[in-house]
Amino acid sequence: MEPTVLLCAVVVILVAFFVLPVRRGKACSEKPCDHEVSRTPRDHVIIIGAGMAGLFAGRVLSDYFKKVTIVDRDALSDDDTGVASTRRGTPQGFHHHMMPMKGARTLDVLFPGLIEELFADGATQLNLASDFLIVFKGVRALNSKHGPLDLTGIASSRPFLESHVRARVRRIPNVTFCQATVDELLHERQGDASVVYGAVLRSKDGKDADLHADMVVDASGRRSRLSKYLESMGLPEPPSECLDVSISYCTAVFKPTPEQLAALSWRNFAAVPPEYVQANLFVIMAIEHGCFMVGIYGYGRHLVAPTDVEKLKVLTSSMLHGEVLRTVLDTWQQVTPFKSYIDASSYVKRFEKLQPGDWPENFIALGDAVSAFNPQYGQGMTASALESVAIGDVLRKHLTEHYTRDWCGVALQCQKAIAPVVAEFWATGATEDLMRPTTTVVRGPGPSTAGKLKSLVGSELAKYCLTSNEENMQAFWRVTMMAASPSTLMRPSILLPTFARCLRIMFFGRPEFKLTIAPPQDRRKV
Repeated sequence: MEPTVLLCAVVVILVAFFVLPVRRGKACSEKPCDHEVSRTPRDHVIIIGAGMAGLFAGRVLSDYFKKVTIVDRDALSDDDTGVASTRRGTPQGFHHHMMPMKGARTLDVLFPGLIEELFADGATQLNLASDFLIVFKGVRALNSKHGPLDLTGIASSRPFLESHVRARVRRIPNVTFCQATVDELLHERQGDASVVYGAVLRSKDGKDADLHADMVVDASGRRSRLSKYLESMGLPEPPSECLDVSISYCTAVFKPTPEQLAALSWRNFAAVPPEYVQANLFVIMAIEHGCFMVGIYGYGRHLVAPTDVEKLKVLTSSMLHGEVLRTVLDTWQQVTPFKSYIDASSYVKRFEKLQPGDWPENFIALGDAVSAFNPQYGQGMTASALESVAIGDVLRKHLTEHYTRDWCGVALQCQKAIAPVVAEFWATGATEDLMRPTTTVVRGPGPSTAGKLKSLVGSELAKYCLTSNEENMQAFWRVTMMAASPSTLMRPSILLPTFARCLRIMFFGRPEFKLTIAPPQDRRKV
């Protein structure tokens, strides 16, 4: 071989091995970074908040970072599995929670075998088609003798579920927990971008310490300091919508004797009056270890339920099927006292409207820090799980396509990936909430004529599906449990009767509704 040819071959090899990878890494970004990527050892992420959103994020991000630090102000113990162990950081944890099928499937993907573990430790399998006697907006829903598996969810107290998930996250070698609060983020301006490179942690004794990281995730819930963080960086908050739904609820845990349990004509019970009737609703739902969670809800500040049992007994006389609740209050063993919680607002931040430069580098927010829904719909935990999966998809795609751990631009991509997940849940809940006369629009579009018509159709469609036949009933619950698309209900056999009901209401008004009680012999055992 000629020396010149040999020399050329060596040069080509050197270029291929050393120059091309560098160029390929630079070319990967949609927008080249003009600032430093990190000032610390690589691959460390801080997650603010150890609730369900923080735990889901910790599980997903542990696949992409060498070290994950989850920070929470509460002392966390995996032994706290009962509802009485609700911690300060999750005041809503004492009340009803449910993981529908879509959430349960996601949970099983993130933590293989966890669902079986939950059931083995005492959680309840809850099938909406067969295990719930539901009076929905004044009409009795049909029941199946055996509900299909895709309508089965996990029913337990929030501390029970959270402690099991947290125990799984603790087993991940590169995840650590830290008890502290985060008052501010470490950030600086580099070019046109605000770059986050860590957080200031305040320990229980009041001492501050800087903790550097390549990424910071805010999963701190409704008490998030997101607005403060963005303000400190000179950045505007994302556009948002907010509804004052004025929902209040009080909850306690009861336990029936084996004889009382055997005598029940239902396994779980929910009585929901029509949205235009000013009355409290209640839910009695089985949780872990043979206990039942009893919750009384009210829309409007005049329907805040008392926590005194004797006053609640008086209230049952003005509730739909209040005699069922009265029997529980009179005869079952009360395990915990009633606790109340007032949840005034539902909100969503529209990250899909953000532009480059509107959001800091290396900072992600998810869970209730970016969107909070009416808790009656049981959407929060599932939304957080799906948001975490969406973030993981963005990171995996970034690393696969760009061959680099330069996270420039990734944070905004993650926020935009979360947006459609949030929008789906918001559209469902907001449509229902805007039907209630007690709901006030704080920010965002109010109820339009089209929106009111959509709400009416949705309400009547639900009533028709739940009362017409078993096939329609199961199809409706699949959509509710997020196991099927709403498009599965868009068929003539459902739509035509629904439209007929809507036209009758539009021309002749709603039928008079009275809070009457169905005699016990009319309630079929399920």
